[in-house]
Amino acid sequence: MITFGAKYINSATIQKVAFKDAKVTPSKVSFVELDPMNEKDLEAVYNIAGTWETPDLYPEMIHSYMSYCACEYNEDEGRNTKFYALTT
Repeated sequence: MITFGAKYINSATIQKVAFKDAKVTPSKVSFVELDPMNEKDLEAVYNIAGTWETPDLYPEMIHSYMSYCACEYNEDEGRNTKFYALTT
């Protein structure tokens, strides 16, 4: 289980596709805003990036940019960049 301190925005229903048979089912999710200044949010994104089974580097890139924004928080780019996620 992954815990984090993201700000809850709203719930939503999305269409989830199963890779093995391409079956589409509705799934309830929460739409949240991640805070790059929150250690739990950064740690959660880091853990997800480490376990996400994809050849793409998107999870690592998101964590890297969140870390950059935390370091540059006093600059406009760090302070004004928002990160959003869907959680189940």
